[in-house]
Amino acid sequence: MTTPHDWNELHLVEEPAVALFQALGYHYVPPEQQDMSVQERWLSFTPADELVAPSLLLAECTFVLHELANRQQIGRTIAYGLLSALLQFPVRLVEHAEVYQRAFQIADQLEKSKAYDSLYIAVAEMESGELLTLDGEMYRGAQRLSIPSTLVGA
Repeated sequence: MTTPHDWNELHLVEEPAVALFQALGYHYVPPEQQDMSVQERWLSFTPADELVAPSLLLAECTFVLHELANRQQIGRTIAYGLLSALLQFPVRLVEHAEVYQRAFQIADQLEKSKAYDSLYIAVAEMESGELLTLDGEMYRGAQRLSIPSTLVGA
């Protein structure tokens, strides 16, 4: 099984690490401007850590990598390679009706017009895990609901 430590070469762009924190809801940052705490957190994972995300992760990763290639921020070959690598990454994708129902409820509780970010909070809650995110708003929402969360890169 591949561990996160095997993915260090993917620090070429921040997206693979960010994807596991919040499914690429973050824009491309050149390596010299990346927050070291994101990379440090990424490197802190061990084979004993289970990474879990809603299945939406794959759609968002595909979108962001394609968008980066379209903007010529990374080459198409690199974007495609990162997507291919990410598809093999040891993250357990959660997709069942209860996650969507809970995300709907969370979006209502947090008064959000869009429920897709709530999927990440719902998965963290339902899996009794910790939400790792770069998104301050998502972090504050999880905190409001007493869901363990960490704002990475803050």
